Amino acid sequence: MSAQVKGASDDDETVGMRVVFWSWFSIVAVGLAVMIILPLTGR
Repeated sequence: MSAQVKGASDDDETVGMRVVFWSWFSIVAVGLAVMIILPLTGR
């Protein structure tokens, strides 16, 4: 039981890290895309 609980908690931590990583990655990607696209469309 304890091993399963520990494994589940580890999985939750990995999922949380993935969610945080992808959320920050999407924010940075969108920010860069906007900074690159706006000047091109503005001109």
